[in-house]
Amino acid sequence: LALHGKELFGNVFRSMFTVFRCFTDGCVSVDGTPLIPYFFNTYGAWSVMIYMIVILFVIFGLFNLIMAIFVESTIDNAKRDDARRCEARTAEHLHVARKLQEVIVM
Repeated sequence: LALHGKELFGNVFRSMFTVFRCFTDGCVSVDGTPLIPYFFNTYGAWSVMIYMIVILFVIFGLFNLIMAIFVESTIDNAKRDDARRCEARTAEHLHVARKLQEVIVM
C-alpha cells in the first residue's frame, strides 16, 4: 500500500472508488496485492472485523431489499390475478343465469 497508496486513496474520488472495489470483491492494490492482509497487519484485527461486518451487513441488506421487492411484486400480481378470476367467475355465473332465464321464459 505504501507504493500505491496515492493511487488508491489520493483523493476522495479515488478513496470512494477503492471502497467500491472492496465491496464488489476487488479489494486489491494496483499490482494485485490484497488489501485486507495489509489492513490486518497495519491496523489490527479490529479493522478486518469491521470490514467483515460491514460487508455482511451490505450483502444481506441488499439481498433482503431485492427479495422484498420481488416478493411484494409477486404478491401484488397474485392479488390482481385473483381479482380478475373472481370477476371472470362472476361474469360467467351471470351469463349462465341469463341463459337459464331465457330458456325458462321460452
